[in-house]
Amino acid sequence: MPSRNLLKILRRLKTKTRSRFRHFFWDTSYQKINTIFFVLIFAMILFFLFTKPEEIELVHCTYKSVLGQLCYTCGLTHSFYEIVRFNFSKAIQKNPDSILVFIFFVIQMVARMTINAGIYKSSQQQQKIAFFDIVFSLLLLFLCFWNIFV
Repeated sequence: MPSRNLLKILRRLKTKTRSRFRHFFWDTSYQKINTIFFVLIFAMILFFLFTKPEEIELVHCTYKSVLGQLCYTCGLTHSFYEIVRFNFSKAIQKNPDSILVFIFFVIQMVARMTINAGIYKSSQQQQKIAFFDIVFSLLLLFLCFWNIFV
């Protein structure tokens, strides 16, 4: 039977670990948003890794059916499927801008956890970190989705 001191140490360690985990991922609303975005993007990548385009019931493009032209997002689902399998030439055939869009999501996924780490290490700098995040994300958005804006 473990001694009382050992049980106290284990409880304290468990509480510290839980507290650090919570502080890293879930302490502020900004960290909650970052964690949720990370999980959503990670889930999207896993979805494309473990499904086939034939298994997905695709939504038909209203833009294409009304105007008869392809929109910016036509072919992204199939392109993402090809990108996670490193078939970049097939991805570009499906949608020429798909690699930029995918890179946007991957960078955002990494940025979410990097920003949480920055807030964890220096909670006094949270406003500066948030401002940098907004500017960085907007610049990346314009860079990767330039064809939509022009």
